[in-house]
Amino acid sequence: GLLAAAEAANSASASALSAAQAEVGALRAEAAQLRQANQRLERAGQAERRTARGEAEALQAQVADLQRQTADLHRRLAQQGAEAGTREEQLSAENSRLRTELAEVRRQQRGAALETRFDPLADSMSRLAALSSSLLETLGED
Repeated sequence: GLLAAAEAANSASASALSAAQAEVGALRAEAAQLRQANQRLERAGQAERRTARGEAEALQAQVADLQRQTADLHRRLAQQGAEAGTREEQLSAENSRLRTELAEVRRQQRGAALETRFDPLADSMSRLAALSSSLLETLGED
């Protein structure tokens, strides 16, 4: 009886040990799978970080390029503004010169128009003077 009880206890212990060993094997397999999954996640995370870093560097390069373009546009705009100001001054001076010239031409035209109006009077006066002197000569001869 005692032997049978010891064998039964031994068999139960062996079954428990076998079950425990199976559970340990299953846990080890699960741990290995978790380590592999963790390694895959870590590699994926590193790849994402590299991608994100590359995208960030590309965006920073674009921002720097846009800032350079903006600064260039501001410089060109300032230069064009200065050139426009200079051109405006030149045009204003030219406009003033042309106005003065036009005023002089108009003054000369008015003077010529007055002279033209007085030309018949001057002609009449010289004819009158000629007649007068002719009359005086005729009177002087008589």
